[in-house]
Amino acid sequence: MSDMVTREQMTDYTLPEIQVLHQVGAPVATDYAVLSGAYTWTDAHCAVLSSSGTEDGGVLYIDCDGVEDWCCSTTRDVALCPVMPASEVAKYCPEGAKAGDVFTCQDKEYPQDATDEKTGAELDALEKAGQLTYTGRTFRRDARGLRDYDKGFQPKQFPEVIYRNKRFIHVPAKLCDGDTRLSNGQAVSNGQLVWVEVQPTQWRVLKDGRAISLKALAAGFQLDSARDYDGHFHKTDMSRLVLPAISQDLEPRRAKTAAQAKTQATAQPAGPRKVTEWSIEPDEVHVARQRLNALENEKRMCLAIIRRYEQDLKKSEQPEHS
Repeated sequence: MSDMVTREQMTDYTLPEIQVLHQVGAPVATDYAVLSGAYTWTDAHCAVLSSSGTEDGGVLYIDCDGVEDWCCSTTRDVALCPVMPASEVAKYCPEGAKAGDVFTCQDKEYPQDATDEKTGAELDALEKAGQLTYTGRTFRRDARGLRDYDKGFQPKQFPEVIYRNKRFIHVPAKLCDGDTRLSNGQAVSNGQLVWVEVQPTQWRVLKDGRAISLKALAAGFQLDSARDYDGHFHKTDMSRLVLPAISQDLEPRRAKTAAQAKTQATAQPAGPRKVTEWSIEPDEVHVARQRLNALENEKRMCLAIIRRYEQDLKKSEQPEHS
């Protein structure tokens, strides 16, 4: 997943005026992409960034009408449709699929749709009570603001939780257009926290054997922090940093063996914060340690309050000396 579609690949299908993303409908940004800064038109239709450059240092993108345009390489509000290598397409795509066919990859999940109001409220209540179940997996966005044009990629991790056999992350809205309405009808404003479900991704097969994501999965990333793009995609921040991070976030969950499951069941007591996944990475351990330190500090504070209360109560019960 270390590449993006080029201008030629986006326009090489039967209908010459329509890009590959329009064969089953215009490109639509997921709620997660919208919450990450994607510029959208009606019904969340969006522009999609390519890896092709212009003669004057810009980068080409295709808008929701299939029209080619360009923007500066530091722009952050054009959405991304990652590309799956041919080797992975052969692994996940149904046998006999041809160029233009769409398939769902259950193993490659990514945050996409905002939750309904009821589920969001239930997750909020669990979070407030400290009873969320974390899977140990995280997803990354760029922590930079949409107008931080001269600043490079700064990943920020959002931990995944599991609730009623579904997985979610909690992210603040970073909107391109201020107030926005999501696919569930929810109106959101900048900075508002939204629960987003982690779901299987859909892909469309390209003529060269690769596949492009059916929906725009991500946004808020810039092609490069340098303003002039020379067309050498492999040198950009997008190629070196952003797409590898997205690719890693799309990696399939590791299936636990029976022995691992038995070890986990005997070694860990049951509890609401039990980690249920085994694909643990060093940065996830760092996040877990930070959370543990925060809980320990809260515990010490609570114990201090209880001791103070018990001391005051004991003093109040002592008889006064005349």
